[in-house]
Parts: sequence; C-alpha cells; structure tokens
Amino acid sequence: MTYSKAHVILDAVQFAANADTRNFGQLTAQDGHTLTKRLALRILLTYLPESTPPSHYVELLQDLAADKVAATSQSQVPQPSKDLSEDDATSRVRKLRLVSLTTEGIESSSADELDKFIISRARRVDAQLGSLTLLQQLVEPFVKQSVCLKKWTVAVLVPLVRLDYEYCIDSGRAYSLEAFERLHGRSGVEALMARAVSNRDPEAWYIGRNIRGILGPWVLGEVWRRQRQGGADTSKLTTTDGQQIEELLASCWSNVYEWFLDLAKKDFTLALQFFDQWDGPGDVDYGGLHEGSFGGNALATAEKKYAQTGLAILYQCQDTALTTSENTYAILLKVAKVGGLVPPPDLNTFNREAFSSSLSSDYLGTISTVHLLPAELLEPFNPLTRPNSASLELTSMVLLSSRLLNNLGHALTLDRILGLALFGSRLDQWEMFRKILYGLNSTIFGDDGAWSEARHKFLWLRGWQSNGGAAQARHGLFTQVSLEDYENEILKILVTHGRYQLVSNTYCKFETGPLPKDEVEKSVLQVALAAYDNASNGNRTRGGIKKANEIISSLSSFFPDSIGFRQVSALILATHRLSFYSLTLQHGVPFLPVNIRVQSDPLSLIDKLLKQNPQSYTKLDDLLDIGRDLVRAGLIKNEDSELPSQNISEEDKVGQAERRITAKAIEASLLEDDFDTAYSYIVNRLSASKPQPSELSDGQTDVGQDVLWKAAYQAGRYQPGNKQGPSALRRLEQKMELLSQALFLAPASSLQEILTTWRMCEKDLNAALAQEAEEEQAWNARGERTIPGGFTREDIAPRIQKPREATRKALNEEAPMSLFDVTRSAAAALSKSAFPLRGQRQGIAAGDSRMDVNDQASLASPEGDGAGRIRKRDMRLKQRGSHVEFLDPLNFVTCEKEMRLFTQDGRRCYPLKESFLHGKFRGLPFATLVKDIQDYG
Repeated sequence: MTYSKAHVILDAVQFAANADTRNFGQLTAQDGHTLTKRLALRILLTYLPESTPPSHYVELLQDLAADKVAATSQSQVPQPSKDLSEDDATSRVRKLRLVSLTTEGIESSSADELDKFIISRARRVDAQLGSLTLLQQLVEPFVKQSVCLKKWTVAVLVPLVRLDYEYCIDSGRAYSLEAFERLHGRSGVEALMARAVSNRDPEAWYIGRNIRGILGPWVLGEVWRRQRQGGADTSKLTTTDGQQIEELLASCWSNVYEWFLDLAKKDFTLALQFFDQWDGPGDVDYGGLHEGSFGGNALATAEKKYAQTGLAILYQCQDTALTTSENTYAILLKVAKVGGLVPPPDLNTFNREAFSSSLSSDYLGTISTVHLLPAELLEPFNPLTRPNSASLELTSMVLLSSRLLNNLGHALTLDRILGLALFGSRLDQWEMFRKILYGLNSTIFGDDGAWSEARHKFLWLRGWQSNGGAAQARHGLFTQVSLEDYENEILKILVTHGRYQLVSNTYCKFETGPLPKDEVEKSVLQVALAAYDNASNGNRTRGGIKKANEIISSLSSFFPDSIGFRQVSALILATHRLSFYSLTLQHGVPFLPVNIRVQSDPLSLIDKLLKQNPQSYTKLDDLLDIGRDLVRAGLIKNEDSELPSQNISEEDKVGQAERRITAKAIEASLLEDDFDTAYSYIVNRLSASKPQPSELSDGQTDVGQDVLWKAAYQAGRYQPGNKQGPSALRRLEQKMELLSQALFLAPASSLQEILTTWRMCEKDLNAALAQEAEEEQAWNARGERTIPGGFTREDIAPRIQKPREATRKALNEEAPMSLFDVTRSAAAALSKSAFPLRGQRQGIAAGDSRMDVNDQASLASPEGDGAGRIRKRDMRLKQRGSHVEFLDPLNFVTCEKEMRLFTQDGRRCYPLKESFLHGKFRGLPFATLVKDIQDYG
C-alpha cells in the first residue's frame, strides 16, 4: 500500500495528539517536503495537548526554527496510518481543521512562523489551563532571538505574570491572557492599578513597584499597539521619526497621569506615595527585555509631562491636612530635579527672608481660573503646571501658605489659596483674613511669643514677603487689603486677647511703629467698646465690662490726652454704678450695658431706675454721679439749649444733667409720698445749683430756672394721702413757699395756673389755722372749768387728748425736747388742775416762761376713782423729728418728793435725774414718767 503525503500528515497528527514529539520530529525530518515548517507548527498548535510540558517540544521547535531536524531512516518511524488506503487517508486529511498561525496582537511584519506559533500556543495553553508557568517555559527559550516575541513578552506576559504571581501571590488570577491583551487606554490603567489602590497602605514600598513593573511595560505595549494600528513599522522603534514616538509615548502616558489626578482627588496620600516611589517614564522595569531608549526627545518629553503631573496633583488635593505633609515638598524637589530647576527652600522651616516672592506680574497675568480646572491641569501650555522656575516658585508659595494657614488653625486647599490670591476681590480677601484671624485658638497662642510669630505669618501671607509686601505688594493671599487695615485688624485681635505688652512694644512706639498714633487709639477704643457692647452685666469686675476696663487701664498711659479714653472710662464707671440697681426695659427685657449707648437719651434710664427701685430717690448723690459720668462719656446731647452743642461746655452739660436728675428724684419722692425729701431737694439742691444771671451768655436759656420752677410747682401741687396730722400746717406753709418760688421764676404763660394753686393752698392754710385756734380756745376753756375733786362718772374713764398742731415757730426748731422740759410742762399742767387756789395761770405762765411754745402739749381731762388723794393724768412721750408729742398716759403719784421713771412693763425704775444724766433712756420708744409728790400742808 502506497505511503502517500496524506498518510504522512495523518501520522504527524497522530504523533502530535499523542505528544510523541520524538517521532513527530523524525517524521518531519524524513518528509520535510510534505511537513513544511508552517504545516508542522499548525499541526502542533492544533493537536498537541496543552498540558504537554514545553520542555518536551521546545527542542523540536528550536530545530524547526533552525531547519535542523535530524534525519533518520524511514523504517525507524512508526506508520499508524499505513493500513488506510490513499483515498481514505486523503479524505481524512481533508476533514482536518488546523488552526492558523494568527498575527492578531503582534507585529506581523517582523513575526516569523515560530513567533506566531509560540504566541498562539501561549494563548491556547492559558485558555485551557490558565497556567502562566507553562507560558514562561514556552516563551523563555525563544524571547531573546525574536524582536516580535520580545515585544509581546514585555507588553503582555511580563506585566501579567507580575500582576498575578510575582507581586500578588495570594490574590489569584485577575485576568486571562486573552482578557489582559484586550486592556487598553484609561480603563487598562485603572484595571492594572486596582489591586495596588485597594491595598491602601501608604507605607507599602511596592506601590511604586507596581507602576514600575506592571504599568510601565504595559504602557510600552500600548505604544507598539498604536503604532501597529497606524501602519508604522515598529521593528525600527528606536530609529523611527522622533516626533511620532514622542507623541505616542506622551499620549500613552497621559492615561497614567490622568489616573494620577483622579487618585489625588480621592486618595491624595496614595497618589503622593505613587509619585514619590516612582521617578517617571524612565523608571520602568522591563525584565531585561528592553533598554528603555526611544530615540529623539521622546523620553524627555514624557518625563516633562511627569513633572507637570506632580504639580497638577497638588492642586487636585481636597484634603487640607495632607497638603501640609512632608511628601508635598518631596514632590517639588522631584519636579525640580526632573525639570533641571533650582529646588525651592525647605518648607518645613519657615524663613520669611528665604521665601520672598519674585514672581512677575506678567507671568501671573497669564493664569486664569480655567487653568485650575482638572481637564486643563495637564495641558502642555498651562502656565500653572508647566514645569519651569515660575510655576515651581508659585506652587512653593502656595504650599507654604497652606502650611502657615494650617498652623494658624484654618487650612485651605491649594486651589482655594491660589484662587484667593490671584482672583479674589478685596472683600473676599478681607472676609477670609478676618475669619482666620478671629478663629485663632487662644489656648494654642498663649503667650506673646506665639502671638508675635502669628503676626509675622500673617504679614508674610499678605504679600508673600517678609514685611507684608508693604504698599508695593502685587501678589499674595491678602494683597488686596491695605497694609494699614491689615495691621489695624491684627492690633485689634491682640488687644482682644489681652496681649497688652506685645501691643505696647509693637504698636505704641509711634515713631517706628507700623501704625500712626491716632489709628492705634481708634482701634484700641473700638475693641474696648466691642467688649462693652457684648457684656451682659454692668459690673466692672465681670465679663465684658471687666475686659473693657482692663483695656482702658492697661493702655491709657500711652494716650494721656485722649478724649476717647476718658469718655470710655466714664462710660464704664457709669455702667458699673447702674449695675447695682434693678432695671428692666420694655417687654421684660433685662437691661444690658449696650442699651446705654443705643439710647438717644441715656438720662431717661435714670427715670426708669427711679420707677423700678423704691426709695432709690434717696440716693441722689449716686444718681448724680451716674449722670455726670454719662455726660463725660459724651452720650448726652444738648437738647435743652437753644444754642448748638459745640457752644456748651462740659461743665454746663453736667449742671444741666444734675438739675434734670434732681427733678426726676423730686418727682419720684412725691410719687412715694415723701414730701419732706422733695422739699429738701428743691430748697437745698435745685436752688443751690441754679446758675446766676451773670453766668448766662447772651441769648442762652436759663435751663436751671426752668427746672426749678417746674419742680417747685409740682411739689406745691402735692396732695398727701392723709391731710390731717401734726404736720398739716407745716406742709401747707412749705407748699405755699414752693408755689411762691414757682410764681417768681415761671414764665408768664404759666403764672395763672400756679396762682390758682397758690390761692387754694392759702385757703387751706387759713382754714387750718382757724381750726387750730378754735380747738386751743376750747381746750383752755374746758381746763379752767375743771374743779379739783369734782370728778364725775364720765371722768372715770381716761380721755386721750387730741394732738395740737405745732406752731410755725415749732416747725422751724430743729432741737428735740429734753425730759426735764417735759417734766416741767407736766408739773405746770398738774398744778393748774389740782391746785387752782395757788394761782394756776401764774404756774402755767411760769412754766411757759421756761419752755418754748413748741414744748407745750395738750392735757387730757382729769379723772379719779374718788377713793383718795391721788390724781392721775395720762400721757405718752414720743420724739418726732424736731418736735415732741404727748400721746400715752403719764401717772403721777405721791412718794417722798422725788421723780422716778418707770419702763412701760413696770420692771425697772430709775431716778429721773440720774437716768437723764447718764443717757440711759435715749432711744426708748415709750416710757412712763412718774412724779411722786408728798403734800404735808
């Protein structure tokens, strides 16, 4: 039977299916004209089991590649298909479906039959077994002899093996060979770095290794793939047009850089670690299969883009705490190194002189808000991130600003800082400056040294210069704010936090200080008044008033002639005095110190005080001090004068306030039925404070006279609740006196009304005097008709004498009666009733000659029990002001011709003279006076 070509092919298929590579090789050597290299490789690719170790057929492949398959006698090769006829053999051959040696995913122009077989074989092995070890064993013997196979290995097999085995042993297979080859573009970058990102260990050293060993080779494969798609011959990669390679490499690496930007926004720490551990496109591990040279400026261009990415990811960070880490400065150093630039000073040590900005306005003018958009950060001509000395300096200034702001307790993102510095309006910068300044933590800045350092930091932030940029500052975080306003606000915060020594050393040396004297004074007063306005208690030993008082007392020595300091000091004193009174405003709102300053008429608070605090009118001196302080605080307007306020001296205003307050106190005393106090204030206060005609300027209204007549008229109209009593006549005389004074001072338009009141008072006075005279006459007549011993039954019950009104002379007396005067008066009355034959009127006259009319008292009707010689007359002694009244009984009995004084309870008895001389009974409210008289004749 003929052994045809069909039999040879069938035997080869049988040997391949049985993994009999030895006989397959022999058969190929014997019938090389039938089993060509391409046919033999296709048979092996189709029928050789994928589980066959590469070591079993690597030698065969090498021989096939070199056309060195050893030839032996045909009798030595088995012939499994020899029993088949030629037709059957041919028929079976035609039914064979051999796999083609594809060129998909490889460079067809440089790939030979063996390259295609190995790559196809690797795909089939991986698809069936998923064993990367077998792939390595298959490729390794041939990779160095084939450029095409080398590129495929670098771009596919090396990163896949590292991703699934070498770098992530415990994670298992992530991608099959076929799936891995389909990774392209941005999605491919994210897929390859997914495991490194998911680890999220910022201290892991292999973060940079993943880019170097996985992403780098894969990106190179991307470059080759794009070249193949463009029809270029990648076999001459190092010698092709440099511009093409430069563009392809930059385009492929741009996917990595964009991924960096997104990662920086999500996990800035991890992005910093990636960038810190990887030195750019030149830092790639190709497994020794590629030297990394691309020809021309391709690599330099890619590394420049890498440096630009380093600046870009800083502006993408949204975590303010991370922008201050040391790794950010490491990025600047790496950018400077890659770009061949001078590295910036160390950001970890703040040196104001070393960080003085030299940026030009022309350069800053080329930057716009568009350049901060994420899509624009990696643009080649972005002035913000394009690596050069200007962009590096600007980024270092922004980074240092971020660190200083973080130290000051208010961190901002870099893009926010840059936007505020370059595009912020004055209002934006001013509000941010005040927010940062007044947000300082007093516990952190606890001494003058810390506050002084904070001030220097603020000055540097303003213009990115050591002296705050002065007036010529063109750029900085707060350069739109004038230096004077800037220093003023810093001064205010120092005063607010009580750094008085630092303030005096820095701002109160007016010859060399940063602010003029009037500006310092103005700012200090503003802080003091702000503390005052925020106070909830007027006492100067508490809260805001205490703070305001400390500010004024600590810094007033630097402003000895300051009117403002004197006014605030007077305001604090007035508020302190008001704090001792209960004061409530409308709708039950409690009084606050700020109410004094917002009142159009602060003296109206005195009126509320008098109404809400009973008996407060008695503290007139304190109220007058409050009024004087309010005037000296500059809060009282000249509303009572016809002339402009600038023509009224402070002393005149004080006098006006005093008279006004006194008038209010008079009104309050009358409302509380204290006419005596009101009368005293009018006579002793208002009349004494009335300005003399010689003191008044031409055309000036006599305000004191106006207040005086109104107060006198108001008191003259006073109607007491009890119109009867010992002081009724005195009240009427005092009221007429006040009305007379009101008539003398009042304007003509008010005379009729005052005169009407005066006439009514005069009528009441005349009626009272007539009634007093009538009662006195009736009493005298009744006393003369009384005969000693002639008691009637109605006289048994003691009768209480009706009190007499004191005479006018008594009203003017101030000295009280003594007990001896009272005794003499009582003895005279007794002799008049008990011993009429001894000349009762002479006795009374004798008594009257020794006593003032003011000392006399009315006596009760005589009474007795008719059982002895004892007469009883009852009276009570009480001293009231400047006169004496007899109100309770006085008992007279006979006993050894001596006077004795008994207490009301009868438990004590003292000789009258001894008691009086030793002053034992001064202050006794009531006592019973007993005079014992023994009659021997």
